[in-house]
Amino acid sequence: KLVCDKCTEMHQAWEEYTNHQIVPIQDVHADAANLIPPKKKVLYCPKHKGKKLKIYCETCNELICSNCTVRLHQGHHCDVISDTFPKHKKEILDQLEPVKHHLATVNQALHTFDARSREIQD
Repeated sequence: KLVCDKCTEMHQAWEEYTNHQIVPIQDVHADAANLIPPKKKVLYCPKHKGKKLKIYCETCNELICSNCTVRLHQGHHCDVISDTFPKHKKEILDQLEPVKHHLATVNQALHTFDARSREIQD
């Protein structure tokens, strides 16, 4: 699973993500990891109106605003996104690497399954 439950919930609940679609891994093309979003979007805290999400709470694995840091995540290990992003990007790409090797096999199995399914229906 490449998207955690919290991220899935965020994608489903936040208006900024209504145009996003979460797809099964077999639908991801081999070069999808190399895609770069065309522009950065500003994310706002759902708990503190108008506050930008600029901090990542390592303890809770979630983006938070400065108010959250003081009020809800006091004593947690937090860092600014710009500093923690490269580390997490590398972790995700490292986790994606073994999956990419199996993607061709999964796609071939799906193709074979579809072909056999059509044979049975005919």
